[in-house]
Amino acid sequence: MTATRGSPPVDMDRMRLKDILPTVREAQGVGRLVAMQRLRYYLAAQNMLVVCDEVKTITDPKDLNLIIGAGAPGHIYYAVLAQKAYLAGVV
Repeated sequence: MTATRGSPPVDMDRMRLKDILPTVREAQGVGRLVAMQRLRYYLAAQNMLVVCDEVKTITDPKDLNLIIGAGAPGHIYYAVLAQKAYLAGVV
């Protein structure tokens, strides 16, 4: 018996955070788990500075919560917190 593997990841040059977040928001059931895994992969594999710059452009707090829920590592987590503070008017 052979194990079936999923399709290879999308090319990282074409994938953007703003493209992944609506997919995660709109997905339901198992599709949401797959979309969340794609977000986790993006956060782990993409250049940290690129992701931090993308986080600065997000204006929806729900999207920021999704990034934290996906397990944003280190500096990305703090970039999300800084953006949440900016949106709340704290900074």
